[in-house]
Amino acid sequence: LGPPDRLVASVRPPNAHGEDESVRPLETLTPLSRALSLPVENTLRYTNVDGFVDRLQKLAAGETMCVAWQHSFLDAFVRRLGLEGLAPTSWPRSCNYTGPWAEPDYAMDVTEGNCYDLI
Repeated sequence: LGPPDRLVASVRPPNAHGEDESVRPLETLTPLSRALSLPVENTLRYTNVDGFVDRLQKLAAGETMCVAWQHSFLDAFVRRLGLEGLAPTSWPRSCNYTGPWAEPDYAMDVTEGNCYDLI
């Protein structure tokens, strides 16, 4: 496929329940953005499935998009595109990670769980 032509990271702003803004999708793509001198499109809210699908469908023939998004919306994306079964429909709440380092508290999401690296 070659290098991406577009980089898209979702936005999750702070909400009324006191949950913090998530910048992980933007942080994920920033090193690639710098290496390719390609900006990260960081304007779509993480709940905006239709906006994402619209952006995806407007890619020109041969263009490649690299996306960083909250995993819990992958199933909604593939269903909206008519590709049911391509993504998991549920995610574990905990992965019981036993690696050599501990995840920082800010990386643990109390509503979505702490298992973000399954794919």
